[in-house]
Amino acid sequence: MKLGDICSAPCFRSASDFIIPRPGCSQEQLEFAHESGRRFYAVLLSNHPSASSVNPRVAIVGLSPAGNQIEQFVTAYNETGSYSDASVAAAFAGLAPDIIGMFKGLGLAQRMGLNFNRADTLAGHPDIFATSLVACASLTSNLSSDDFDPSAHTAARECASRRFLGQVLNPKFSRLTHIFILGAKGWAAVEGIRTDSGATVLEALRKAGKTVLNLPHPSGQNQEYVRLASLHAAQFPSCERYVMEKWLEYQLKPPRRGRSKEPEAKYKAKRITVWNTINTLRREISRIGGVG
Repeated sequence: MKLGDICSAPCFRSASDFIIPRPGCSQEQLEFAHESGRRFYAVLLSNHPSASSVNPRVAIVGLSPAGNQIEQFVTAYNETGSYSDASVAAAFAGLAPDIIGMFKGLGLAQRMGLNFNRADTLAGHPDIFATSLVACASLTSNLSSDDFDPSAHTAARECASRRFLGQVLNPKFSRLTHIFILGAKGWAAVEGIRTDSGATVLEALRKAGKTVLNLPHPSGQNQEYVRLASLHAAQFPSCERYVMEKWLEYQLKPPRRGRSKEPEAKYKAKRITVWNTINTLRREISRIGGVG
């Protein structure tokens, strides 16, 4: 199997002819390109074995598969011997519980009639299509998942503006009305990357009639946002209560090794920013229509 067999718009000239190694391969053997300090791997993930077999209501979009997902893919690929099974197993590996928690807490699950039979995976969910702006996994030259700006890489820009848009705007996805972009980096990418027509990816999605919203990325550094977004409406505190409770909790914690505690005003300002971000998101969600 070649990469061109599973990717609708290979971004590198040599990508189509890259032969995907058989099960038992290492992460290194899956690397097919290197550009501007970035390594690209033939690890394309989705929560469905085939996009042609699903007609989802909602798309959940990450930036690009990273280190944890590559590891999960390699493990599953070697265990199952199936690329498609490994793709499903690694899609949002370790992140799905937080995503589902936010969908429930923000009221999206109820508003859109989405049922989650399992709280730990999106695999095979008939109403959800999980994908990413950049299909292939990507790491820095030092094998880090950090600091990926798709707009800085020609191949990544093409993937987001051609492959991704073609995927979610596929006429076969006749029920797909809502698209949720995970994280600030993902949002910056859809706002900044332009299509051949000159429109940004975000503008192209909205012109096609899609409702597009930005959810917190369920990464370690964003857990405060995720936890607040996962609270149900009745549990969501006022800004004053939230800031005070966090401040009292912070006062009881010892400072991090080699660091001093933040001044009260600075600490509280950060908590206000977090609360305002999630509160604004809740208001935006309250205004959108449900999915029929």
